Amino acid sequence: MRATISTFDQETGSIRSICLHDCGSVPRFFAILKQQYGYQEAVDALIALGDLSTIAMRLNPAQGSSHSFDDPEPDVILAYHRDRGEKLKIQNSSDWSEYADYIRNEIVNVVFDGKAWKLYFHTALIEV
Repeated sequence: MRATISTFDQETGSIRSICLHDCGSVPRFFAILKQQYGYQEAVDALIALGDLSTIAMRLNPAQGSSHSFDDPEPDVILAYHRDRGEKLKIQNSSDWSEYADYIRNEIVNVVFDGKAWKLYFHTALIEV
C-alpha cells in the first residue's frame, strides 16, 4: 500500500512530502516512524531521500556497503534516488490546500508536526 510521508513547517506553513510505495503493514510502518524517525532532524533526513520504495529501521547503509536497489542491505530504507539513480522527488507544498491536492488519492498519510507523527486515512486522523 502506498503512503505519503510529510513534515509541516509551522514557521512558514509549508509542507514537504515524499511518497512511500510499499508501506507494508500500516501499524508496523507507523511504529518504525515513531521509533526511528521521531524527531525533526531524522524526519528531515528521511524526506531528503525523496520517494521511497520501502521503509526500514535504518536510514543509511553501512559505510563501504554494496547496498543497492537490487541488492539491498538488510533493514535499510530503499530510496529511488539514492539506490536506483532516479530523479530526486520531494513535493514542496506552500500551504494546506496545495498539500490536499497532492494527497487527494492517497489512503495512508503520515505527517510530522515538529513534535509527533500523526496517522491519517484519507483525511481522518487515526492516531497521534
